Amino acid sequence: MGDEEKDWDKQLLSELRGSSKYNEQLEERLSFASALNLIAKTIIRNDNTLDILRSMVEIVGSTLCVDRSLIYKVDFTKRQIIDQCEWLNLQTHNVISFRDTYSLDVFIDACTYMKNYRHWLETHANDYGPCFSSDGSGAILHETMQIKSALYYPFFFNEQDYYCLTFDQVNKYRIWRKDEIEFIASAADLVEIAIQKIHFLEEQRRQEELLRLSEERFYKVFHYSPVSLSLFSLDREQFIDANVCCLKMHGYTRDEFINHSPLDLNLWVDINDRTIFYKELFEHGFAYNHEIKCYKKTGQIFNTLFSGVMIDLNGEKCMVGTKTDISELRQYQRELSHLNSLNLIGEMAAGIAHEVRNPMTTVKGFLQLLSKKKEYECHGDYFSIMVSELDRATSLIAEFLSLAKNKPVDLTKQNLNFVIKSLLPLIQADATIDEKYVELELDKIENVLADGKEIRQLILNLVRNGFEAMSPGGKLTIKTFMINNTVALDIQDQGKGIDFNLIDKIGTPFFTTKDNGTGLGLSTCYSIVARHNASMNFNTGTSGTTFNVRFDAC
Repeated sequence: MGDEEKDWDKQLLSELRGSSKYNEQLEERLSFASALNLIAKTIIRNDNTLDILRSMVEIVGSTLCVDRSLIYKVDFTKRQIIDQCEWLNLQTHNVISFRDTYSLDVFIDACTYMKNYRHWLETHANDYGPCFSSDGSGAILHETMQIKSALYYPFFFNEQDYYCLTFDQVNKYRIWRKDEIEFIASAADLVEIAIQKIHFLEEQRRQEELLRLSEERFYKVFHYSPVSLSLFSLDREQFIDANVCCLKMHGYTRDEFINHSPLDLNLWVDINDRTIFYKELFEHGFAYNHEIKCYKKTGQIFNTLFSGVMIDLNGEKCMVGTKTDISELRQYQRELSHLNSLNLIGEMAAGIAHEVRNPMTTVKGFLQLLSKKKEYECHGDYFSIMVSELDRATSLIAEFLSLAKNKPVDLTKQNLNFVIKSLLPLIQADATIDEKYVELELDKIENVLADGKEIRQLILNLVRNGFEAMSPGGKLTIKTFMINNTVALDIQDQGKGIDFNLIDKIGTPFFTTKDNGTGLGLSTCYSIVARHNASMNFNTGTSGTTFNVRFDAC
């Protein structure tokens, strides 16, 4: 063979070797690309961090043909290196699991270096490297744990922790090439993006759950609160929402109330209250405890304490309003005021009534005696007027005495139906004179403990007030019925109702709307009711007034 042929053979052999090395490199790159593609598919199909880490450690470990691959979480807050997952190469003899939690202080120099510089480290049994020599961890890795070569690649850094991808060679040394490190970096980048996405989605789901729980709590507090709550759009001037208590308070259904304004629903009795309330609301962002009179759907007026606070709801200016019905409270206050007044008048009556009545009786007697003398016959009209006025004064004193708080009462079993029927002739006579009518609606009722005379006075006072409130042709209705264990007496007229501005004064001694009234009739009624441990209130409107008296049944 000539020299020329030998040179050609050498060139061919060199080209074949180069071709073989190129093919190996190409095959390795294809395996890296395939591994990265597999990791990407795993990430797409999975949203669990630990599952993705398990797949990563297996795919990268098997692609690089290492003996063991692991992922630890290096936690500087807990001062621990915490095992996450591990892959063992079944083709390697004598490889065992190293899954455990280690003290960070044992590997502090290497872990701190990777935290500060975010750079990978490698160590070998014949060359520990400075980070593994200074803290003594190299001896533990290579002598105690029998690792020939190891690579530590940190990724996904947080403020006080990061993940560390670990590769161990047990039976032989391994020097890590640049393209292998680049492959590991690409895999770590993919997984880091996936973990960030998972954490973002978890935080999003957590925030959504917190929002859901917050909305659920708000919904329950709003809709099941015993206090009237409403959500009102100040921009559209419409109710957006209202709870059950609010709807019941005003007497509307949900469809009738929502998407309507207070003016549509005629809720405000006095429009000036509305002006004052909204002035404070817009100036301060809230308005607190305004006493406002409102209408129910039926037209009934009731007292409320109204508060509101402005909120922003999805860019819309709104108000959360609360209302408390204080009608019953005001009624109690009126009744207490009446009782205090009655107590005062009663004390006055007890103190002076008897002393005043005796001299008046003497004066009346002398006037009647003088009126019969011939020399005074010409003044008979004057004597009649004086006697009449004395009789009127005596009547007032009698009414004073009926207001006495400690006036003795003779309580016996009484049936209101029998009392009403016994008074019916007298009531009908009064009605006939005034061209009015009486109707009885008497249900079967239980007996009550009462003073018969006082009950008759109570009924007659209320009936006569009803007659005086009506025009000729009006009808007065007297009802009795049972409410649980309570005997109810209702006396209803068809008058014009009580003036709204006078409601709080009803029952006050000496207050009257009649030209010839004394203002003691209703006061006497309230006094009688109090002595019988009963209750009395009234409802009034343009169609008339109803007085409701309630007694405990025997």
